[in-house]
Amino acid sequence: MSLATIGSNVPAVVVLTVIGVGWSVFGMLVLGPRIHRRNWLEHSLADFGQSQGNVATGFVLADMADPKRQSQAATSYGYKQLTYEPILGGGLLTALSVPIIMAIGSLTFAIISAVMTVLLIVWGVRRGRSRDAAVS
Repeated sequence: MSLATIGSNVPAVVVLTVIGVGWSVFGMLVLGPRIHRRNWLEHSLADFGQSQGNVATGFVLADMADPKRQSQAATSYGYKQLTYEPILGGGLLTALSVPIIMAIGSLTFAIISAVMTVLLIVWGVRRGRSRDAAVS
């Protein structure tokens, strides 16, 4: 994409950037404590870092939040990436998204993605609660 194209679409780029960062902050501050019951900030910071750039940013934020690695957030984050990256993080779904959108349409793909997002949030929150009850 050329700089001229980006320059002519600055308002759209700004709106999408604000929405993306807002979603990431919402995920960290609202969903993070509900999904990661113990040491939620350290775990959520790693996920926030990934959502803002790449996996390395997540590791940097996890190390900054817990330099002595007492919370195991960086270790847990690393193990999560082993399953996440091949599927979503530039992996299978990312590679197939354009052909799928061409086959079923962007609106249908967006609806399916939104439903999957809600289901995964509900699953994560319930999993956090059940794990919390098991520890008590």
